[in-house]
Formats: sequence, C-alpha cells, structure tokens
Amino acid sequence: MNPALSGCEYLGLTSSNAPGPARVPGDTIVETGDAGATVGSAAAMTVGTYFLGELSSGTESDWIEVTLDPGTYTIAGVGTGPLDSAVNDITLTLRDVSGVSIDYDNGSGPGLNAELSVTTSETMTLFIDVGSYVPTDSGTYGVSITEGSLASYNAEMGAGNLMRSNQAWVSSGGTSVDLTWAVRASGTDPLNGTPMVALDASQIALADAALSYTDAISGLNVTRVAPDGSSNDATLLIGAYSANDGAGAYAYLPGSNGGNTSSPAANGDIWLNNQSFGWQSYGFGTYTSFTMLHEIGHAIGLAHPGTYNASSGVTFSYQNHAQFTEDSQQYTVMSYFDETHTGASGGLGFPDTFMLHDFMAIHQLYGTDDTYNAGNTIYGFNATEAGSAYDFTANATPFMTVYDGAGSDTIDLSGYANGQRLTLEAGSFSDIGGYSGNFSIAFGAVIEHAVGGSGNDEITGNSAPNQLEGGAGADTLIGSAGNDTLIGGEGNDTLMGGAEFDLLEGGEGRDSLVGGMGNDTLVGGRQNDRMSGGNGDDIILGEMGADRLIGGRGADTLSGGNRNDKLIGGDGDDDIFGDQGNDLLRGGSQNDALHGGAGNDILVGGAGFDTLEGGDGDDSLTGAFNADLFIFKDANGADTISDFDAQNDFEKIDFSGMSSLNTLSDVLGHGSGTAAATQVDADVFIATDGGSILLQNVLYADLDAQDFIF
Repeated sequence: MNPALSGCEYLGLTSSNAPGPARVPGDTIVETGDAGATVGSAAAMTVGTYFLGELSSGTESDWIEVTLDPGTYTIAGVGTGPLDSAVNDITLTLRDVSGVSIDYDNGSGPGLNAELSVTTSETMTLFIDVGSYVPTDSGTYGVSITEGSLASYNAEMGAGNLMRSNQAWVSSGGTSVDLTWAVRASGTDPLNGTPMVALDASQIALADAALSYTDAISGLNVTRVAPDGSSNDATLLIGAYSANDGAGAYAYLPGSNGGNTSSPAANGDIWLNNQSFGWQSYGFGTYTSFTMLHEIGHAIGLAHPGTYNASSGVTFSYQNHAQFTEDSQQYTVMSYFDETHTGASGGLGFPDTFMLHDFMAIHQLYGTDDTYNAGNTIYGFNATEAGSAYDFTANATPFMTVYDGAGSDTIDLSGYANGQRLTLEAGSFSDIGGYSGNFSIAFGAVIEHAVGGSGNDEITGNSAPNQLEGGAGADTLIGSAGNDTLIGGEGNDTLMGGAEFDLLEGGEGRDSLVGGMGNDTLVGGRQNDRMSGGNGDDIILGEMGADRLIGGRGADTLSGGNRNDKLIGGDGDDDIFGDQGNDLLRGGSQNDALHGGAGNDILVGGAGFDTLEGGDGDDSLTGAFNADLFIFKDANGADTISDFDAQNDFEKIDFSGMSSLNTLSDVLGHGSGTAAATQVDADVFIATDGGSILLQNVLYADLDAQDFIF
C-alpha cells in the first residue's frame, strides 16, 4: 500500500485545546544480535522504552518480550531510516507465552505504520512479533510500548514516520542532489482548477529565503531559475491562487524513484493561497514563514506526522487526530498541532526553523552540509548573524532547532535576566527566554560553549570539550563527557564536572564545586565555597573564603588559601595545604602529606602512613593510624602531637629543618649539652628555636634515636 500524497497547510493551527502532559522519552534499546522468532530467542524491552531493530529480509520476524502490569498500553511499529533502508510496510503481531497470535495490525498507525492496543487485568508476559507486509521488504524499524492510549515515538521513529519509501528526490538515502526552483510563469491550480496568480515580491522573498535555508542545512543544492523573472522550467515551481478551500497553501511530494524532474510534473510544486491570509507579513514566529517551511518540507519529501490533510469545513485537533504523543510543532514543522500538547510553552508563535524530527529526516534523505555556520558561531545574544532568527536581541520568542556544521560554537544567553535552562545535548529541549521546551540542537550538530544570563541558570554540557559560564545569579553548571571548563561567575553557584578532565572556577559567591570522574582542577573564588574532587587525581584550590575541600578518590592536591578552611583528602595519596588561616586538615585512608601553613591548624592523618607538617602557628597534629612522619622547622609555634608512638620504630619526628636541634643530644641531652626535651606530667615537652612541641602521653624514657630524623 502506497497512496499518492499531497500536503495542505491547515488554517486553524492555533489550537485552543488544553495541553497534554509532557512525556519524558525513555531509553532506546538497540538490537545488538539478531532477535529470534521464538519465545526462547526473543529480545526484550520494558514499558516506556523504544526498540530499534532490523529485518534482514521481508520474511524474517523479530520477537520482543515485554511484561505488562494491569492497565492499557499502546504498541507502535515504524519503519526507520530513509527510503528502502526502512521496513516501509511494517506489521505487528502480539503473541502469548506459547507463541500463539492474539492480535495483529498492519497500517493502523500513520502512513504504513502499525499500532496495537492491549488491556490487561493481570500481570502478563507477551511477545511483539515485528514483520514486513511485503515479503521482499527488509530494513530497519522502531517499536515503542507506552502506557495509555497514545503511542510515543523516539527521534528515529518520528523521522521515519515523516518519510515515504519512494517519495524523495534521490533513490538512496544520504545522497546530495541538485534541484532547481522558479516562480511559476503560468498554469492552473490543480486542486481547485483556478487560474494561477503571480507571486508578489514578498512571496518571492519568503520563498527564496526559505529555500536558501533548506539548501544551507542539507545536501540539497537548490538553485533558482530565471532569478529576475518567472519560468515553468524548474523542478520546484511556486505559484499562487485564490480559493476558499480551507488550505493556506499546499504542495506535492516528490514522485517515486528519485522524483520526476520534468517541469510539467506536479512533483515538488507549491501553491500559496492568497485568499487565506496576507503573505506580506512574515518573520520570526509568523504563520506565514512557518507555512513556507511546511510546504517546502512536503516538496522535498516530508509527509504529515498523522493521517490528516486540510480541506474545507474540516477542523483538526490534537485530541482527535494526533496518533502519537510527539505529533506537535515542538518536534516537526510538518505537524498541525502546537507545542503546548507536548509540554512546551504557549505564546511562542510558530517554529523559526525546521525542528528535531525534520532535521533527522532531511539529513537521512539528502545528507548534511558541514559548511553551514562552519566558523565559530554565536547563537543568541551577540549573535554572529545579527538580525536573524538566531539573534535573540531581534527574536524575542525563539522557537527553534539549531543545526551547525563545524567550528567552536556558543549559545549566548547573557541578555536574559530570568533563569534559563539550557542543555547542549543534541536532541534535548531547553527552556529559553522565559519559555519552556522552545530550543533544541539537531542530532549530529555539536555546540561547544554556553554563556548564562543574570538569572539563576542551569546549563548542561555534552560530550565535546565545553566552556560553560554562568554569569550573575545562582547558577548550576553541569559538565559531561568532555574536558570542560565551568565558570560560575557572580552568585552562589553549583558546578559539576562530569567524566573527563575538567576545570571548575567558582568566582564570586558561595559556590559548590564537584569535580566528577576525571583529573579535575577546582578553584573556589572569593567566598566560602564547598568543593569535592570526586574520582581522579584532582587539584582543589580554596582561595579567598573559609572553604571546605574534599579530595575524594585519587591522589589529590588540596590548597585552602586564605581564611579558616576544612580540607579532607579522602581516598588516595593526597597533598593537603592549609595555607593561611586556622585550618582543619584530614588525610583519609591512604598515605597523605598534610601541610598546615600559617595559622593555628589541626592536622589529622588518617589510616595511611602520613606526613604531617604544622608550619607556622600553634598546631595540633594527630597521625591517627599506622606509622606517621611529623615534620618541624624553625619558628614552628607551640605545636602538639596527640598520638606520637615512641615505641613504634617506624613513626618519626623530622628535625632536619630545625637549626637548633641537629643531633639526638640536642633533643634528649644524652652525652653532653642541655636537653630540649623534658617530662611534664604525662607528656614530653620539647623546646625549639622560637617554639615548642608537646608530645602527649609520651614518656621521655621511651624516646631514642629511632624516633628522630636530623
């Protein structure tokens, strides 16, 4: 089954129906081995997930096991991928645990896709049998199972649903192709039989801009014939008409086997209805600009997401006509239904660009163009392309999917005073400019950097090396798989590094910094910060405030900086420096080196063989466990060792940095000279040049040469 398709743009798109709940996409399971066609060899999925598989032939079937609790569920099957790489006429058979068929569908979904509904009153295990209606039709497919009566499509399924097996300008997917277009010179509107109306200057400018954009973001190379006039000698002809037919415009999809490129053919032609609305008013978020993108989508091979098509006297609604949750303009310009139905904000107008599912389908059909915005492009404020939809100074209601070819690129939100939520992960939605779900990045595009505004922003990176800047406000910056730089700026910020080697700078405010998995560098800034290195060999610098530093796992270096800091090494052989202030240093479970610095510090070694050096000030030193080394230098202050073990030959006091204590005789007085050490009650007091050391609960008689290093 393969009906001829044409696309009409419905006039009543600003639906007043109540929005539906946003659905969070589940995990996607990819077939790694061939799913068998028996109970014992089936693949498996769970409710709320998606399964991507492949039929090696049209006679093969893949079984997928699923366990359902009592309730109602919708199972959907979609051919994924372009043209003949997809299972274009998919079938679904529902089987019980004995393999017996209990339900079957072919074609109940949009296009030639399949859909089953199942209601259970008890927990049961079933098997979804995926096949092809056409015995010669192999290819890729996607299956979803969703609680409720409305199916859900992931991106592969959503893009596959927009494409048809033989309606494109190429015969194999991912192939670049040259197309021509022209302002139609003559003819008759084939839908109504009304005479053609010549395009005016505004319509021509709108078409030219939209087709140039389509050329730029894809492998389509679109050239205008007769650029100063009109012609009927082009692949895509755009004309106007005037009729009360319920459509704002309509277009024909390409024909089969790469399309018929002869000029008289209707394939790819677009007709604009002058009676519907004024084409002279176009720009960001306008219905006019959106309609042109929608019709161009048809002209290059994209269908409606659902089985609907505008006609006179017919009203469409999401509740009555959407066949899967993601049928909205948040995902595709080919939808009749606004973005509120999938959880995005209202009041945005219409999409400024092709959207997530559109980009995937267009790129699967015609490939990408990596020269598009291939430099170091800025989107948002301070935009590289000033005055464009990507310029948020000019575009107050950005509603878009960004595709970018190459370069080191930035999303700049610095002009916003309210909090923004931005993710650089392709295929995810962000909340920009006071709206929700209105911004996304196309699959395959990589945006490396982001700048927040003066509100409380949340910015999440991607797998590339990111630089994320929070700006003013209490921001949350989250790195990901790349070597990231996170800069909090003003405000009390939270910075989380991610998987690789990250640099986190808190800046102004009382910040919380968490390094993550790699060898990270954390820099606190001016206020009282909380920092944790996580895994990896981290460098953590407190700087100005009274900070709390935790090394975590790995061999970490901690430096408190000014003020009274708390430093905890954690696992690993750590180097810990209190620096200025009265600091608390704790080593952890491995062999740590603790350096108090200036101020009256408390040093606690922990479980390993630790090195403790109080530095200036009156310090308290505790080795805690195992044999530790205590280092003293001139002007050490009045220091105390709380747990020195004089009977452990491996525990040492190092006086090699002391100018006044050079020999055992200097300390204990054996032989000649005055002893620096004396018994005072239960403790040993050692006088030093400009300071002292108190060994608590130590007997003078237990001290000998094994206890000291000179």
